[in-house]
Amino acid sequence: MKIVSIILRVLAILGAAAAVAGYVLTQNKVNELNEQLAQEQSKATAAQQQATSAQDELSNAKSKVSGLSSDLGAVQERETKARNEFNQAQREIKSLQSDLKDIKSKVADLEQRNNTLKRELLDQRTSVPTDNSAEISQYQAKIEALNKQVMQLKTDLDAATARTSGSTAAAAGTAATGTAGASSTVAPSGTPDAPATTVVSSAAKGQSATILKADHDNGILIISRGQQGGLQRQMEFGIVKGVEKPIRLTVTRVEPDFAIAHIAPGTSHAKIYKEGDTIQIVQ
Repeated sequence: MKIVSIILRVLAILGAAAAVAGYVLTQNKVNELNEQLAQEQSKATAAQQQATSAQDELSNAKSKVSGLSSDLGAVQERETKARNEFNQAQREIKSLQSDLKDIKSKVADLEQRNNTLKRELLDQRTSVPTDNSAEISQYQAKIEALNKQVMQLKTDLDAATARTSGSTAAAAGTAATGTAGASSTVAPSGTPDAPATTVVSSAAKGQSATILKADHDNGILIISRGQQGGLQRQMEFGIVKGVEKPIRLTVTRVEPDFAIAHIAPGTSHAKIYKEGDTIQIVQ
């Protein structure tokens, strides 16, 4: 009985020891699992943070895409507007070029009519021995009216040229030149007689001129240089055309922009000098 009792006690002790050992082992496993769980939770937290950060970046990317789309739309709108303005400018340029061509044609026509009236006026002054004031006044009024039209058309021409080419300074210079040229053609006639002289002035020497009218039967030439070109009444000078032999002239009447001169007697070769010829004034 004692042996059985001892065996039972030993078995009880061994059972208790096994229970303790099992508890310890189980507790260690629980601790390991808790640590693993804590690590997994940390990983989950980190993954959640990364997911949140990725979501934020995605939202920022969407905002940027939206902004770029808006900018692209604005750029496309500006491009469309620029193309429309360019096309409009091209149409305006074509219209201005057409207007410019019409104005040039009108200016050329008016200048031709102006020159015709000037020639008729010169014919009246040289062919009629006494002044025909009424006809001369009519011609001068016509010339003045034509000059005003020429001035206005040249002003329009300069404005169109400036708008087409953008050259404002050049257009202003052209307008000033046109105004000066037009105003000089209607200067009053009948300048006072200048003192007689036999020497051409330095201002007139070397200048070029055009023969406006040639009347070789009466020995008269009308040239496009007058008082403004340095000529005076009773002035004597020579004219030459190219390599032709020069002839001598004496001014009998001078106007601001033309002069009437007599050909020196005995000049048989004077007939080679014809209306429209360009000549040069010499000593």
